[in-house]
Amino acid sequence: MSSISVVIPTYNKLSDLESTLSGFTQQTNKNFEIVVADDGSTDNTQKMIRSFSHQMNIVYSYDESKGRASARNRGLQLASGDLIVFVDSDRIPSSSFLEEHCNALRAKEKIVSIGSKYSILRKYTSKLRIPFNAQAEFLRFIERNPGVTQKLLNEEALFTSEVLRQNLDAAIKTFYLFEPPDNFNSIREVFSDRFSDFSFAWIAATTGNMALRRNDINDLSFDESMIGWGAEDTDFAYQLYLRGYEFHFTPEASNYHQEHPRAPGEFEQLINNIKRMCAKYPDAIEILLWRKVTEYKDNFTFLEADKMLKDFEKLPNGVLRESILSLLKEKYC
Repeated sequence: MSSISVVIPTYNKLSDLESTLSGFTQQTNKNFEIVVADDGSTDNTQKMIRSFSHQMNIVYSYDESKGRASARNRGLQLASGDLIVFVDSDRIPSSSFLEEHCNALRAKEKIVSIGSKYSILRKYTSKLRIPFNAQAEFLRFIERNPGVTQKLLNEEALFTSEVLRQNLDAAIKTFYLFEPPDNFNSIREVFSDRFSDFSFAWIAATTGNMALRRNDINDLSFDESMIGWGAEDTDFAYQLYLRGYEFHFTPEASNYHQEHPRAPGEFEQLINNIKRMCAKYPDAIEILLWRKVTEYKDNFTFLEADKMLKDFEKLPNGVLRESILSLLKEKYC
């Protein structure tokens, strides 16, 4: 059985990371190491991690804050496994999480396994903003769990790491909140879980939940010019796409994001990093269309972008093709 390295960057996420690590103590596949790349935490993260050292093989590295991309690169450098699984420090894995990714990666050499992402509520605060389209789910969550109302009002943790270690899957079922759009359900309905013939499959591969073989990515890295939140993992996935990787959705490899208040300015940081990708890949119309989808949201979808890209690719090299590319660059870069 192949060995697995789970790469987790973190920064001042002690309580979230403790829940995430608790989930990894309950994996059906035991042949793994956890590589935690600490990007300058000041909240006793290292001390908490030591408490797990007798339960799992954990490699811990601390460096002064250099950003998310740098932490991920450091994690990759320290990882020793044949398979690499990327997870964020606030995502609790289901008990079969690693096993399902391993099963998916047996299918082919050059594939990226993209797992399901869901939301879970560990702690409510007044700064937490439940998305408008998930507010009905939040009300149903309260109806299912009437005993948590006082904890919600007091902004107390709804469950502990010990609860996760006692019965992980039951706790996940109890405190499940909603399904975000990260699973690309409308895309998969059209193109299947293998994203067959979907030109933007690399968009679905984010380091919140993805896995691949180590074999020929030793010279790949996350772009450390990406500043702040967003796109450094999409750029990494795009590099894999350029190398001929396929992207397969593995719905059973699920993990659960512990909902928390978002940092201000994240959307602006994402757009700025997409601009960096536009400059990095100046003739990649798919990057320009991704930016259009991101900015226009529901008014321009990936299905529309996919059709537009395929129409563009049918054009012969010439003035019309160059004019369209120049127009998109002018508008979106």
